[in-house]
Amino acid sequence: MQLNNLRRLLIDEVQELYFSETLLEQSLPRMAQGADAADLKNAFQKHHEQTKAHIERLDQACSLLAVSPRGGHGFAIKAMIREVEDRLGEGGDPHVIDAMLLAAARRVEHWEIATYSTLQLYATALDQDKVAELFSQTLAEELETEKTLANMAAQVHGEAKQPAH
Repeated sequence: MQLNNLRRLLIDEVQELYFSETLLEQSLPRMAQGADAADLKNAFQKHHEQTKAHIERLDQACSLLAVSPRGGHGFAIKAMIREVEDRLGEGGDPHVIDAMLLAAARRVEHWEIATYSTLQLYATALDQDKVAELFSQTLAEELETEKTLANMAAQVHGEAKQPAH
């Protein structure tokens, strides 16, 4: 479908995000299982629960926009998830795997932050204030998750640089 107006772009991006959040919701338990560090496991488990709420908010946004949430392809998220799953399948030192999982999670968070902040701006420009508020709520959670992950980086990277036993 051609992108002829901002509303169409907003709808396409919301559908893409809905599909992507659904894939993430399925992937986060595997990431938690693959993590060795308790803090990292807990962060993945907490974000799994938050992602369920993100999907619910996207459902609400679609209701307000009178569109189906279905229709996205999730190309970017599929690639990020596949990379993680391939690397988890290779095995290795648990600390290095934690560093890889942390990096992958931060890449996803940055993508989500960029997407939610952009959608919030689109919704605001289209006078869809209730939709913009839903995106704002999720954006705040995504920013908090990124902050949590960033704060873990020094410890996780410090453990990963130690020689494997």
